[in-house]
Amino acid sequence: MTEQRIAGVVPPGTHLRREIEARGWSQVDLAEILGRPIQVVNQILRGKKSITATTARALEEATSIAAVTWLNFESQYQLSLEAKRSDDVAQRARLFSRAPVADLRRRAWVRNTRDITALKADVLELLRIDSLAEPPRVLFAARKSNGYGQTSPEQEAWCCRALRLAEEMAGIPRFSRKKFERGLSEVRDLCKSSQSVKFIPDALRNLGVVFLVVEHLPRTKIDGATFWLSRTRPVVVLSLRYGRIDYFAFTLMHELMHVRHGDAQSFDNDILNDGKEASLPEIEIRANKEAGELLVPPKELAHFVASGRINKSEIVAFASNIGVHPGVVLGQLQHRRVVGWSACRDLLEPVRDIIVKNATTDGWDKESSR
Repeated sequence: MTEQRIAGVVPPGTHLRREIEARGWSQVDLAEILGRPIQVVNQILRGKKSITATTARALEEATSIAAVTWLNFESQYQLSLEAKRSDDVAQRARLFSRAPVADLRRRAWVRNTRDITALKADVLELLRIDSLAEPPRVLFAARKSNGYGQTSPEQEAWCCRALRLAEEMAGIPRFSRKKFERGLSEVRDLCKSSQSVKFIPDALRNLGVVFLVVEHLPRTKIDGATFWLSRTRPVVVLSLRYGRIDYFAFTLMHELMHVRHGDAQSFDNDILNDGKEASLPEIEIRANKEAGELLVPPKELAHFVASGRINKSEIVAFASNIGVHPGVVLGQLQHRRVVGWSACRDLLEPVRDIIVKNATTDGWDKESSR
């Protein structure tokens, strides 16, 4: 029989087997001596049944080895088993602290298994790290509500999933800054209606931009991110957690401004920032400013606001004149507190479903694969 060894401790049945072998007894002999069924003796010898106080006392009478010694063998073995179980618990605790495991299972980013070894391997592969103690390898100059210089496990997992999907996308032309700059106005013009936004993913592809949508994980508040697979392969990923035209257009343009300036990496959540502009890094302030100005030229907007004719029909007319969706104009007016958040809400047309149907997407009920 193969001994089961746990941290150097063997089952008490191993000690008992040595004793009966030294005495020339068989299992049948020991069963008869103890007055116990052979099955019970066999289970004790195999470590499948514990030695109780009653059994320990009987073994003392049979072997002249104190009952407390047999109980000590048993307690040491049981404690060694618990130590192993405790280590499994500790491993799970470390894993669940490093990554949002339940969310990753639901999104099929890792296998739906409770095998800690397999689960850990999947998480390490997703996060591109060799051990759970490693810091994030995918680092972003983050504009986010939970502070700069720290990335939550949910945010890290989201970014890593986006990175994997971006690496798998093929057939995208080589990025050219000149071509990109010329094409920005075309992308902006496609924000004029819900019918035209469906062409934006293809327009970005033609400009050499890898564009995809990854639904946010709970607690991330992610809006978008920009990073580079190489010097000529920029990636823009949006979450579309708010599927309105104003939020989509502004978030997209914000990320494209990072591409324009070659910002190494940007990770953005709570992107409209709710009036906390002064706390942002310079590159984020710049991206906000340029995105807003590209969508709605500031001089025209200033004239419109100064006219005092701020109502639904005037917003629609002004948006038509500058060639952008009225929801985009309304979004900027609301952000500037020119109109209230409850005004003209029907202009904030939902476009998430349209974008998802026309872009590489993970989540939002669109089938994804590992």
